This record gives sequence, structure tokens and C-alpha cells, in this order.
Amino acid sequence: MLESQSSVNNESSLFSRVLDLSRSFARTINASGAIIYFLIALNLSITVPLSYILSIITDEAFSLHTTSKGIGYAFNQALYFELQAPLYFILLNIWREANGSIFFARLFSVLCIAATVKVAACLSQRLVKGVHPGWFAAVVALHPYTIWAATEIRLYALGILLSSLLLLFFYDGFFTDKPRRGAQVIYFVLSVAALYTQYYLGFLLVANAAALLILRRWRAAFIYMLGMVGVGLCFAPMLLVILGQVTTHTQTVTNAVSAMKGLSVIFWHIKEYILPVTPLEKMETLEVLRRWIFRLAYVAIIIALLKNYRRFLTATNILVVTTLSITVLLYVAAVRLTGEAMLQYRHSFVLFIPTALLAFTLVAKAAGGKVRAAWMLIFLLFSLTSLYFTFNPMTKMGSWDKVAQYVMASEKPGQPVLVFHAGNALTLSYYYTGKNVLVPVPRENRFDTFDIKDYVLKDEQEIEDAIARVPGDHREIWLVTDGICRFMDVDYNCQVLDGFVEKHYDIEQSQTFYNSQVRLLRRKPNP
Repeated sequence: MLESQSSVNNESSLFSRVLDLSRSFARTINASGAIIYFLIALNLSITVPLSYILSIITDEAFSLHTTSKGIGYAFNQALYFELQAPLYFILLNIWREANGSIFFARLFSVLCIAATVKVAACLSQRLVKGVHPGWFAAVVALHPYTIWAATEIRLYALGILLSSLLLLFFYDGFFTDKPRRGAQVIYFVLSVAALYTQYYLGFLLVANAAALLILRRWRAAFIYMLGMVGVGLCFAPMLLVILGQVTTHTQTVTNAVSAMKGLSVIFWHIKEYILPVTPLEKMETLEVLRRWIFRLAYVAIIIALLKNYRRFLTATNILVVTTLSITVLLYVAAVRLTGEAMLQYRHSFVLFIPTALLAFTLVAKAAGGKVRAAWMLIFLLFSLTSLYFTFNPMTKMGSWDKVAQYVMASEKPGQPVLVFHAGNALTLSYYYTGKNVLVPVPRENRFDTFDIKDYVLKDEQEIEDAIARVPGDHREIWLVTDGICRFMDVDYNCQVLDGFVEKHYDIEQSQTFYNSQVRLLRRKPNP
């Protein structure tokens, strides 16, 4: 009976600690002042209109389909079609029960990024003491990467939020002189949630363990490792699934990426997080300026370290540097396994918060207020310019909403709409409500599993077979294509389609959109 009462008391005590920590977390956010809420409002004033205006891309269409038929379907599709961990898709499915629109689906990501701005302020208060948290919150709120993530119906915004929360509760639970038991519990729960959201988030768990070992926080490291055993047991059911997902992802990779090449890719991502210059083709002048800024920064850092390196050897600096360094090394290992195409800019989201923290820490601790203000002005120059060029078309790649409007305004009954490839056909289907049938070429979408080779056009007969799926004489057809003819090491054979059109059809009408083209074709008379 006494043991039972003791257990109840311990649980009650742990609950109280968690509750106290939550209150402390809320007080920390409130203490950051009105500027933080202004920055959140500023972020929302950008992301909400963009989320309403922008068309979707194929990956977002997949997310919408995956989350359209209930939790069980979302779970299964996440594992075997999306080839991802399932938590994001389950949460999005629940979220969309309230409203099934594209805009509402994007609001989930919008709110994740808004919450990240709050968490960023808390991180700044802990790691960069003496500097107003609004500086770092502004970096997160106005960065093109976070604004882009907020407009994606994908897991990136949730992943960024989880990465920031992991760092925050790691600090409170393991790094401070008086670790909080409630923070440790929350950290382990977040660790499980992170692994069930995106596997790359596990890199942070390894990096945090390394930081404790390097700093010789033996007691904290022991508790951390013990907790990770529980996290591992919770994640164990996913291990066999992951092996199948990795095999599917890598079966199209024919050329391994060298470690140096992988490091180069990651280093480019890091530079983008510090001073963005995407899209590069429209920002060549700023790219040249960025090179010189980084060169001067390298020299300044080396001089500062030589003059007084002990000033930089603080526990918080070691934590941030270790977190970023270990995460980078693990990403390089991932590049070696999956190939460069599977580590595009969007995939390295786990690096965003650690990179931004390191850059901000160096500026905040190594320079005075005037230099910090100058750095913020430079950051805003790069970020706002990048935002302008990225979102100026006010649409996403493909412009599928405008494609649908154009076809529906021009079409007549009996003109099937051929779409190359099936992924584009799915995306277009969320906007097209016209008189005719969308016909994926070379074949319909499969949703039991994903295989990029399904998009490969083998020969002209596959086009004829696709057209034959629709009754009629097919004298006139619409053809919708995008500008992508290759992904990873897979060639879609666009030249087969081009040759077929040239041989059998005259182009009656043609309209180009943002990385897509619509053509009305009339069958040539038989010779």
C-alpha cells in the first residue's frame, strides 16, 4: 500500500514539474515582449496570403490525396506510398477533418512556422543572453526558407518546429546547471514524435548526446542515454519499414556521391540559411556579394579566435557548434547512401535552426550593437530580395491552377486532356472541373506504392494506349506537360512524346505557363 502511495506521489510530482515547466515556458514567451508578437503577425501577414494564392505542386497533391480518406489510409500511404514516417500525415488528416480545402491544409504549416518564431525567441534568451530575443526571432520570421515551408502542404514546417523544440527542451532538461525533470520528459516525448515525423530529425538526437559527452556532463549523459533506450523501443516497430523505404528510394541511384561532394552540397545549404540567394539565376550580383561577405567573415572569425579563443569556448557555443557539426556529418553520410537528388535544399531542414543559431551567436557575441544592426540589414537585403524573386510569379512550378483555367476556357467536349506524367495529372485534377477527361500518360497513378519509373515513357504505343482509354475519334486533344524530363537518375523520355506529336499532330494552339505548357493538337490526315 505504501509503495502504491509512493508511486502516486511520484507521478503527481512529475506532473507538477511538467506543469510548472509549461508555465515557465509561457512566461518566457510573454517576457519576450510585444516585438515577438509583432514579428509573428508580420510572418503571418506574408504566409497566410501566399498560402491562399499559390497553386499546389505534385508533392502537395500527394499529401492531399494521402490525407483524404481517414487515419488508417493516411498511415498506410505515408509508409508505402510517400515512403515517409507517418505522424505528419496523421496530424494533417485530423486537421483536414475540419475543412478539406487546399488553403486550410496549408494553414497547418503556417501555424507551425508561427509557433517556431515563438520558440526561436525562447532559444535566443537561453543561448544568447544579453541580446534581445527579437533579433533572432526576426531572422526566423522573415527567412525565405521558413516562409516557403509555411506555404507547403508537406512536413517541413512541422519538422522545423520540432527541431527548435528539441533544442529548447534539451537545454532545459540536460544542459542547465539545474536540469528540469519535466523538460526531460517532454524532450523524450518530442524525440519519439520527431522520429515518427521525419527520420533526419534523429540526427539532432545523436548530436545532443555528443554535446553532453564533449562537455563531460556525465550524469546528464547517463539520463539522456537511458531515455534514448525508451525512445528507441518506441521507434523499433518502424525499423523494418525504414529498410524497405530506403531500398525503394535508392534503387534509382546509380552513382554514389563522394563525401567531399556531399559536404559541398551541405555547405551550400548552410550558406543559404545564413544569407539566401535563391533563385540564383536572378540574384547573381548578390551571390558575388555573398562570397565576399563570407570571405571577410572567415578572416574576422580567425582573427578573433587567435586573439582570444577562450572567449568563444563557452558551454553554449560548444553546444551549438557540436549540434551543427554532428548533424552535418550525418547528412553527408545520408548523401552517400541516397544520392544528391534526395538531399535537395528542402530536405536539410534539420540544419536550419542550428545554422541560424550559430551565425546569430557569432554576430551577437563577437560584435557590438552597431555591427549586429548592420548584419541584420544585410540579412534583410538578401532575404527580402530572395522572397521577391521566389514568390513574384505568385504561383508555384507548373501553375496548375492557371493551366486548368486556360483549358476550361478554351476546350470543347470530346477533347481529352492528356497530361504527362501521372503526378501532374493528379495535381491538375485539384483545379480542373471541365468538360473532358484527364488522361495521365503513360499510365494512371498507382497509390499502392511509389515508383518513379512509372513516369517513364517507353514508346509511342503507350501514348496511343492512353488515348484509347477515352471513347471518341480523338481528332483533337489537349496536351499538358511540364519542363521536367529527368529526376535523379531516371529519364522520363520526353523525346518520345515530342516525336509522337511531331509525327501525328499539328499544333493548333499553344500557351506557356510557369514551367508548364498547354497545347491543342489536331490529328494530321492519314497519308
